[in-house]
Amino acid sequence: MPGKNGIKGYCKAMAALPGTSSEIAARIGTSKSGTALLMRRLAAVGLVRSETYKTARNGRPAVVWAVDGQHEAPKAKPGVTHIMFGEMVRSMHRGASTFDIAEYSGCHYQVAQYVVREAHRLGLCHIAEWTRSGVNYQPVYEWGKGTDAPKPLAMTPHEKYRCCVERQKALFFVRALAGVAA
Repeated sequence: MPGKNGIKGYCKAMAALPGTSSEIAARIGTSKSGTALLMRRLAAVGLVRSETYKTARNGRPAVVWAVDGQHEAPKAKPGVTHIMFGEMVRSMHRGASTFDIAEYSGCHYQVAQYVVREAHRLGLCHIAEWTRSGVNYQPVYEWGKGTDAPKPLAMTPHEKYRCCVERQKALFFVRALAGVAA
């Protein structure tokens, strides 16, 4: 079952869409019943939907699962990983850094970083842009296939110094205002 691999299983299952539970299970190397349970969980939070039915080899109708990012998921609850995963994917639809994803889904930053890294490795998301956080650059991820934005060049020591001086000036100004107002 993909659940025993946790988030990695969810990412693999999303990368294997569209298909029936049997086809997805064969692509990611898990049991059919475990994959069907996972697809029902992902459908409950609105990440996948049952698209059509097709006749399986045994003659029975089989659900064809497809990606769906239209519906809002319920609020994340501690310990319910498929709901947290749904929240993470929803935040990436709007474009978010790993800090934003962690804050939105209610999970730890390292968990969000692991999920994003795994989804990026499987080609489920891409780096849309880079934003500056202090003197470092942070990637902003978007859900879906695409090309990664090139990473900007690192700041030179002189640029870092100028940034530090500007920050110190701003802090001095705020302290001066607080002293005048008091």
